[in-house]
Amino acid sequence: MTMKLSPQQQTIIDVLGVNGGWMRRQEIAHQLGKKLLSPDDVSQLDLLEDAGLVVKEISDDKAPQGETVRYRIAAPKVEIKTHGAS
Repeated sequence: MTMKLSPQQQTIIDVLGVNGGWMRRQEIAHQLGKKLLSPDDVSQLDLLEDAGLVVKEISDDKAPQGETVRYRIAAPKVEIKTHGAS
């Protein structure tokens, strides 16, 4: 199965790939040049998780700020085709 990534999804994958480990939403936003992730950014992360390209971890540490959501690159289950590839 081949999944064609949108430019936004490719950028998110690139950010997660450079880090190589777990990243919080705020860290991803910072790497994208934003203060916070937009609802569309979060939606794209969810689509990447559904495709098996990203792993999402939610932890509720009973901290005052609430749950912490982190993401990292997963071992791909599908072949990735970027916009530059034919």
